[in-house]
Amino acid sequence: MFTGLSLGDLKDFFTEIFEEQFGRKLESGSEFYFNGLPIGNGKKSNPAPKDTTVYLTRGEVSKQLQISLPTLHNYTKEGLIKSYRMGGKVRYKAEEIELALTERNFNAVNRKGGNRAA
Repeated sequence: MFTGLSLGDLKDFFTEIFEEQFGRKLESGSEFYFNGLPIGNGKKSNPAPKDTTVYLTRGEVSKQLQISLPTLHNYTKEGLIKSYRMGGKVRYKAEEIELALTERNFNAVNRKGGNRAA
């Protein structure tokens, strides 16, 4: 339908239609949308804020907490630490791990295997 038209041409086209239909001019800086995307108004629209959340791998979390991967898996299953699936991988939010470190003493959690001499 609009093949071969530039964004500027589309803006001019819509401006003419608006002025014909409503009998008034558009204010400068008005924004047109086509399929939900802003077109040709000369202004940059604010992009969606980027997600700055840092995610850690299982290995990174186990090193940070000084626990084994099976122990990390158990803590995740028990709900002590929340995990997130991304594709086929498990990730943990860095801020939640930092919070878990301050709220809980993971070295004091009862572990299986009996007493060990320090």
